[in-house]
Formats: sequence, C-alpha cells, structure tokens
Amino acid sequence: MFSNYLWSHAQCIEISRRVKAASPASITMHGGPDTPKYEADARSYFAANPHVDITVRGEGEQTAVEVLRALMPVIGDDAPDLSVLADVPGIYYRGADGSVRCTATGNG
Repeated sequence: MFSNYLWSHAQCIEISRRVKAASPASITMHGGPDTPKYEADARSYFAANPHVDITVRGEGEQTAVEVLRALMPVIGDDAPDLSVLADVPGIYYRGADGSVRCTATGNG
C-alpha cells in the first residue's frame, strides 16, 4: 500500500516497481492526493506503471479495509485474481488480461 503525495510519488512508484520485480505475485495498491482519480488519467497511469495493481479514488481509509477484505481469499496465490475486487467501490484495478477495471464510486 502506497500513499502518493507530490513529494513522495516518485519514490512510491520506484519501490512499487521493485516489490513487483522481486515478488510478481505481490499486490500493489496506490492512493493519495497524487494518484489519478479520473478514468482516462488512471488508464494512462496503469499503462505507464505495469507494476501497479490497484488505485484508490478519493479517501482511502475505508476503501483500503474493503480492498483487503475482498483480497483475503487470493492473497498468497501465485497469480492473484483481482476480479474479487469488482464490488469494492472507488477503485481501479488491473484485470487478468491487463485491462483496467473501474468500480462504482464509493466512500471517497
């Protein structure tokens, strides 16, 4: 989980990249004020950062809890199926085919 601010975003992206390179089954989630909120921007963000699995739109505290709850069955899998996130509001996530999925607006 990475909280992207203007002053920390580049470092968060680099650490996320390293985590994914060392452990491809790890699930990376980015949020915070310097994370894209709009769909076109999010799609570009995912394209530029193939190591990012999930982004959170808006306030992330409650959303993070819901994401972790939804991910519980797949954490530790060799290739976690992120489709378990389909009902978590307020996120974008990477589909198994690499596409970016957008969920309904949520708490943020």
